[in-house]
Amino acid sequence: MTPTNATVYPPKWHWQNPLPQGNYLSDIWGSSSSDVYAVGGAGTIMYYDGHVWSAMASGTSRDFEDIWGSSSSDIFAVGADGMILHYDGISWSAMDSGITDCLFSIWGSSKSDVFAIGCESILHFDGTSWSILWKPVRDEVVTSTDMYSLYDIWGSSPSDVYAAGRHGNSGVILYYDGNNWTAMHGETGTAITRIWGSSPLDFYAVTTGGSLLHYNGNPWISISIADDISVGTIWGTSSTHIFATNTEEGTILHYDGTSWSPMSGETGAGASVGAFWGSSSSDVFAVGAVGAILHFDGASWKTVSSGFTTTALFDVWGNSSSDVFAVGTEGCILHYDGKSWNLMNSGTDRLISSIWGTSSSDVFAVGAEGIILHHNGKVWSVMNSGTDLNLNGIWGSSSSDIFVIGSKSRILHFDGTTWNLMYTGYTTGLLDIWGSASSDIFASGADGTILHYDGTTWTRMVTPVYDSIKGDPINGIWGSSSSDVFGVTTRGEILHYDGNTWSVMCRSSSGPLKDIGGSSSSDVYAIAMEGAILHYDGTSWNTMNSGSGNTLRAVWGTSSSDVFVVGNEGTVLHYDGK
Repeated sequence: MTPTNATVYPPKWHWQNPLPQGNYLSDIWGSSSSDVYAVGGAGTIMYYDGHVWSAMASGTSRDFEDIWGSSSSDIFAVGADGMILHYDGISWSAMDSGITDCLFSIWGSSKSDVFAIGCESILHFDGTSWSILWKPVRDEVVTSTDMYSLYDIWGSSPSDVYAAGRHGNSGVILYYDGNNWTAMHGETGTAITRIWGSSPLDFYAVTTGGSLLHYNGNPWISISIADDISVGTIWGTSSTHIFATNTEEGTILHYDGTSWSPMSGETGAGASVGAFWGSSSSDVFAVGAVGAILHFDGASWKTVSSGFTTTALFDVWGNSSSDVFAVGTEGCILHYDGKSWNLMNSGTDRLISSIWGTSSSDVFAVGAEGIILHHNGKVWSVMNSGTDLNLNGIWGSSSSDIFVIGSKSRILHFDGTTWNLMYTGYTTGLLDIWGSASSDIFASGADGTILHYDGTTWTRMVTPVYDSIKGDPINGIWGSSSSDVFGVTTRGEILHYDGNTWSVMCRSSSGPLKDIGGSSSSDVYAIAMEGAILHYDGTSWNTMNSGSGNTLRAVWGTSSSDVFVVGNEGTVLHYDGK
């Protein structure tokens, strides 16, 4: 059995961090200050009505790269696999591009004169259909030194269009005069990733090395802003109002027609900004990594998006739907009270990899270099673990019967007073632990290993993926009972234990599976990289649309309508079934 490709849309998973969402935003465009659109990873399209940002239904989970429109009812978005979507003012619909290569940029002079570029194609839309306007002509088999990759396009009119990118190992800009495409003189040594201008005799290009080039009708010249400046992207409203990012310092720069200078305000996210757009020089938006949205009002930049952390979160657990904890890198511990998430003071900067507890005043967290923390309902304190090995998972049957697993098959037991080392006889690294009772505990790990504890001894179970040399790591383990236990592997296998034997239940095409959990035998979730979530309803596994493109690492919930998932970039998703 393999999971179906059926996708639940719109997603019933909702972002809780970052807000309004946490996928990277690759580009932004608008028809006015109250009609703005941003696109990005995992099919993300965000809309701003002048007051709030909200998600739009794109109908895809593929990545968007660029967006452009001629009006509020004529907008194009392009991206992976030759994808072109069109918005008519009511809904987004797919267009036939005729190619399967990624499209990186789109621009037009009108609704019947639109250009889209990709690896080795320039497409044109005449108001009715898309066609290939340009492809390289070759007499011989193409080699890597003759390949084109086009990344950005800009123009001032239908007969003055520029496509920038790479030709072999050099940067290239192709010029369109309304009839033919020709290469401009003065190719650069590195690829050109961004291009923008105010007129045919005043435009700029940015290279992969962060160099800024300028064209004024004469040969291209290199613009030196300062020694520590590496430009990431560029855009402007006129020749005297140009915005660029300095990726070295994470700042936003402004050019007034005479000189470049750093801008004031909350521009610390400048290093992650990938695109600008504005309705005027005093109404400019910037978007970028982790869903970042910034706005410039003519005086200073302010962050519009919000988030309490962008660190990777490794585990989530709760005592109830209004008492949930998430842990991750840099000692990060978050708490959710049913309304909002807040950072807690963990007292450490070590990675915290797992969390579990018996109540809101009896919570344990474990992590790197043997750290074990305990929360008494008020503060976190360090416990003596007796080891400096990495600890990866924790589970218990009561406050005086808790198990922790980690590197080299290290298993610790807490009797309510002290932590003690348990003897297993194995050395395989362990990654996760779950049990149905104090005499029925499963620990999974490297090489396809699953150890079982019967209340007296730990023994290795027979699994279909075990191999002491090249076995597939079992990253997560969870069950609804002693005869209904699930495991997930790096190769995408979902394992099941029926009380007697382990078997491969299905193989996922979603890549390495990171964790598994659920609320019952007919409500199980397996999570993976790039936002993949699989759901088991007791009969079959189906793919869910999480709305995220980030790597997901842990899942926990109280019921089929109250499930939390956490992952990289501070991702926190919640499923309410609605």
